[in-house]
Amino acid sequence: ISFKNLSYEWKKNPINRTVIINYIIKKIIDKNKINNINYLEIGCFDNANFNNINFKNINKIGVDPVSGGNLRSTSDKFFLKNKTRFHCIFIDGSHIYEQVQKDFLNSLKFLEKGGYIILHDCIPRNFIEENIPRFPSNKPWTGDVWKVCMEINKNPEMNFKILMCDNGVGVFKKDKDNNNYYKLNYILKNKRFKYFLNYCFPKLKKIEVNSIDKLNGYIWKKYAVYWKKEDKTKENKYTIYIILFMFWISYQKYNKEKMNEGLNIFYKFFKSLKF
Repeated sequence: ISFKNLSYEWKKNPINRTVIINYIIKKIIDKNKINNINYLEIGCFDNANFNNINFKNINKIGVDPVSGGNLRSTSDKFFLKNKTRFHCIFIDGSHIYEQVQKDFLNSLKFLEKGGYIILHDCIPRNFIEENIPRFPSNKPWTGDVWKVCMEINKNPEMNFKILMCDNGVGVFKKDKDNNNYYKLNYILKNKRFKYFLNYCFPKLKKIEVNSIDKLNGYIWKKYAVYWKKEDKTKENKYTIYIILFMFWISYQKYNKEKMNEGLNIFYKFFKSLKF
């Protein structure tokens, strides 16, 4: 275990994955004069990102086995039957190395030349965010997505960079049809955060998010607001979890009368929150 950490404060940066994906799709439309865009999202959860990818004539497929999106399936089963080629694919499903690796390689097969694959949660800041399995209720959780980033990074001909915002957003552009992908399972499988921090982090190609050229103003304004709202909601939820935990302790330690009194206070607090 390494108790060192990276000091990035992601919440202070208004640019996030949604801003970047919208920017990339607009870039594809403007450059190639494409009328119909095919967009795939793997792992949708509460649709916070999926619902905010909105363009005219966009065909959106959101794959998630539990919630969100518009197709209830695992990514493995989806790719077995899929015949669609995509211009942009966002991978934010399982955060476990072997599955992310499969998702990336499958995505590569169905990606149009000149298309993009975006990977979320590429930069863990500490061993808690990176740990496999995930610590209960730990947010954010990056898992070991970084291992796939290292494999992509291994081939200098693959156009891949990590934008240093929103837990690290990896962006790959398919410049040619044949891309050699070097699997490093034999090296990386059992490596943890300490190895990432000391050996891998310095080698990854990283750029500060403010070096994205000509980020469109209307996208910036619209999704900067969305980002702040999302964070506020999360903070409110955390507050509720903490209060509930405190009440549970008081119930164990004292008596039901005090618990009921506490629940009345909580009820008033809950009504005052706006989600």
